Amino acid sequence: MRLPAAQLPTAGLPPLVLLSLLVLGLLVPLVLPAPAWAAACGPVETPPDEGHHHLVSGGEPPVPYRSVPPTSGWHFRERGEMRFGVHGPEEPLSEPRQVSVLAVGGVVITYHGLDSDAVARLVGVVEDEPRRPLALTPYAELDPGQVALTAWGHKQVCDGVDLEAVSAFVEAYAAPEPDFGMAADHVHDGAQGAAAPETPGTDRVGGPWAVVVTGAVLAAAVVGARLAVRPRRPDPGA
Repeated sequence: MRLPAAQLPTAGLPPLVLLSLLVLGLLVPLVLPAPAWAAACGPVETPPDEGHHHLVSGGEPPVPYRSVPPTSGWHFRERGEMRFGVHGPEEPLSEPRQVSVLAVGGVVITYHGLDSDAVARLVGVVEDEPRRPLALTPYAELDPGQVALTAWGHKQVCDGVDLEAVSAFVEAYAAPEPDFGMAADHVHDGAQGAAAPETPGTDRVGGPWAVVVTGAVLAAAVVGARLAVRPRRPDPGA
């Protein structure tokens, strides 16, 4: 049932005011913070495989890694070079040691520029999974505030700490325990054929754009309602 024009909230408003409401509905959400449910992480990427070349203990790769952080390539084979667990800024994992963790079915969590509370949340993830080959380390190549999750051939980058995304990545790609007997040309089953973990919010319009779309729809509805109730002018020829 169509409401009389006098009962509509926009009744009597001039077209310029209605147009201003439409513009306001589009622009205001752009300066608002993203909703709490907006995804903080990008999709899981699959960088090109850089091979399974081994380094002599303490050596350096002859060429730089093409992925930041690295997800494959030069690494150490010796168990003594595989450093799992939590590493602080005084002794961060080098890139070859990061790849060494990945080569036995592990997951490396790297971060840069986080406050102590955020780091403590990531420490809890690693300490809660003592049998899995997990490593947490600072990594200066990331942008401040970023967290990166890497497994062999897989990478996901987050803005800040998203524990849901971290747990999903670990569950999808980390082996139950290190596979030290893995052949040099064999990627651990934990990193083969695993379905990419779902990134929260990627199955719907997320962040400020969801509010933008909603604002635009509401503003358009207001304009449409105003036009629908505009009184018809009498026909001079009637």
